[in-house]
Amino acid sequence: MATPTSIASLGFVLKKEKLASLKTPVNYSEFILEAIQPYPGYYSPQHIPSWSAGPKTKSIYLLMKPFECCNEEHIARMSQEIIEKSKLKLEARPGTLMIGQKEYSCIRIRLDSTFVIPEVVEKFCEKGVSFLKKRNLNEMECMIKVQKFFVIEQEDEGVYQDTEDSNIYYLQMTHNIPWNEFEDMTMRIKNTLSLSGFDAALANIYYGNGFIDFIRIYDPDRTIFDMKKLRKKYLSYL
Repeated sequence: MATPTSIASLGFVLKKEKLASLKTPVNYSEFILEAIQPYPGYYSPQHIPSWSAGPKTKSIYLLMKPFECCNEEHIARMSQEIIEKSKLKLEARPGTLMIGQKEYSCIRIRLDSTFVIPEVVEKFCEKGVSFLKKRNLNEMECMIKVQKFFVIEQEDEGVYQDTEDSNIYYLQMTHNIPWNEFEDMTMRIKNTLSLSGFDAALANIYYGNGFIDFIRIYDPDRTIFDMKKLRKKYLSYL
């Protein structure tokens, strides 16, 4: 397959994050989780993230009952209609997450404020989505798979950058990597390279008749040259 210089296509991100029941002064009766720390692998002594202080866009997971049309297009159309009619600032993506050994369907939303959660839930329910009842979950590492639409540009051979967030890079791999293998590779790389403060996840993007496999990197402190070095290191382990 020829390497494209730009990609605009659907795909998936597979990552591991700590989730817990959403803490907000707003009352809600659904099973809703929030990411305790976005991009948990990222750390920089120059830019120490303070996730607990100040305004930030929250990643929130609404856990659904089985829903036959839970795909990117359907959820995107629902979100578009909700935004147009209610003027809510909302980003919504379908996905799945694992709590222990059980898999749940979810909608991952990003909001500037949790005070609009009841309105968001109500709007989705009006469109036929049913959410699971509220339960308490203490902080727990969960595997998360989110569908999304990627728009990325090639900056160097095998190194792409997100067009909406310049802190996110995609390193092209030769094939899909099992999560356990990927996690082990990442730990070894962090222990041997000086550029160790990045957060990493797996990404698979539809292209042509199949997928292109990537490692998604979040790191505001690095350059394209650093990403080339990091990609070469990952490839050396394959």
